Amino acid sequence: MRAKYNISKITAEIESGLKFKAANQLRNLINIHPNEMELRDKLANLYYDAGFFDAAGKYWILKDSMADHVRKCVAKYEGTVNYSARQILFDLKFRGDKELLSDYAKKKLIALEEESMQKSGYVPNFTPKERIQYPEAGNDFISRFIGAAVIVFLVSVPIFAIIGVISLF
Repeated sequence: MRAKYNISKITAEIESGLKFKAANQLRNLINIHPNEMELRDKLANLYYDAGFFDAAGKYWILKDSMADHVRKCVAKYEGTVNYSARQILFDLKFRGDKELLSDYAKKKLIALEEESMQKSGYVPNFTPKERIQYPEAGNDFISRFIGAAVIVFLVSVPIFAIIGVISLF
């Protein structure tokens, strides 16, 4: 199932110079849709174009590419974390289903997990975040009824207070 997101809006923001906003949106979308490699590639390209080669490598690490610039960025990123598989796994925070990934990405994650277990005795495990669906306010009968009852109560209290004061005199 393809994720529902608006990549064209993010592309328009990048073209209009709102790269920081686009990067934040892409990172959020990656957290929501971790198996969508298109999002990781888009963010990596954004970082690469901005000159953040190590950050680009972080998002390209699961990509099987023969492109020289991709391999150099991944090597630069791995160097910045001292080739620590544990740190790479912490940085990736992959919350998706490994079975939905390409063979290369699946093998890369498994290799990182095995290396992390050998060297540190620990493999970070990030569980998928559940998205909370909040009901839209005022859509159902009960919420409208409660809202109307609160308004009637707030309006009637001063009216009854005025009637009470008048009846006292």
